[in-house]
Amino acid sequence: DFVIPMGTFGYCGNLKSITFPTNTGKIEGMAFYRTGLESLDLTNIELEAEKPFYLSGYYTFAACENLKTITAKGKVRFDGLYIFQDCKALETATFTGSGNDYTVMSPDIFKRCSKLKSVEFYHLKGNGQDNDMDSVFTDCTSLERVTSTCPPEISKIGYSCFDGCTSLKTLSLPEKEFAVNETAFRNCTALESFDFTKVTSQRQAKRGRLTPNQWMRQATQSDLSVEPILQAVRDVLK
Repeated sequence: DFVIPMGTFGYCGNLKSITFPTNTGKIEGMAFYRTGLESLDLTNIELEAEKPFYLSGYYTFAACENLKTITAKGKVRFDGLYIFQDCKALETATFTGSGNDYTVMSPDIFKRCSKLKSVEFYHLKGNGQDNDMDSVFTDCTSLERVTSTCPPEISKIGYSCFDGCTSLKTLSLPEKEFAVNETAFRNCTALESFDFTKVTSQRQAKRGRLTPNQWMRQATQSDLSVEPILQAVRDVLK
């Protein structure tokens, strides 16, 4: 499968569009960090039936301040942190599919996407063996709806998942029992109702969950080159 390596187009501020090969299997961290992309269309990617398409690493499309729409289909797996963080013009994200297709979320994907209004899934799944969903939409202040055509497979709506989503009104919930962590819906001031009949517990975040700083420490101890990641962190903190 075709792979777009880490940092390939980072800081290409005039890059407005890109067409992906149909056999694209992975886009790695910071590949399009701070580019001028206006839309992201992944619907032409066609992989073998059971193969997912991976968006991996850190800051893959983060801080693309002109990006307005995301469309994808099939099996999409987010395998990293901050992938669309600070895409401040992003308004909609749509993940379509059929049959056994799904979209797997990982932490902090849409953090601080302040104009994001709606996210639509064919089949939403949580991250890892436990199907957790932590801090995915933190501070998405314009987010009104998150829906999944098939019932979401989520065992826990985790730490700060919708924290600061002050416009949230519509949310697809799992049909099976699930847990809710502390601050999961903090400051969701527009939320009018919530069905607790399937909630098994409200529990604190797992002690074993890695914080962003712990992820960074692990990366620095690996064989990966982390200077682009560290530079991205510096840019975000400016």
